[in-house]
Amino acid sequence: MKAKEKNYLTSWCKKIEFDNGGHIHNIRVKVEDVMRIEKDGWAKIVLAERREPSQTGATHYLYEDTWEPDPNYSVQNAIDDMGDGEPTTADKHNSAASDDDDDELPF
Repeated sequence: MKAKEKNYLTSWCKKIEFDNGGHIHNIRVKVEDVMRIEKDGWAKIVLAERREPSQTGATHYLYEDTWEPDPNYSVQNAIDDMGDGEPTTADKHNSAASDDDDDELPF
C-alpha cells in the first residue's frame, strides 16, 4: 500500500518545559488550513516533533491525520491474526528457561 503524502498545516509549535518537569505546547495554526481538513465538525491533526528546532524556535509541526480504519477488517480478523492461542516452541523454551532461573534465587 502506497503511503499518502502528508498534508502539512501552516503552523508554529513550540514545546515549553518547566522547572518542575511539566511542559506545554504553544501552537499557532492557520484557521484556513484547519477548515480545509474539517470533516463532520472535526479536524484530525498530528503534532510531531521536529528533528531540530527551526530558526524561529519551533520544536514541532502539524499535519493532517489521514488514518482511516480498514472497512474490511473485523474483530474476527484480529482474532484470526492472533493465532490459535497455543504456545509456540519459542514460548515453551523461554518458559522452561525462566523456571530454571527460579532455582537460583537467593530467597
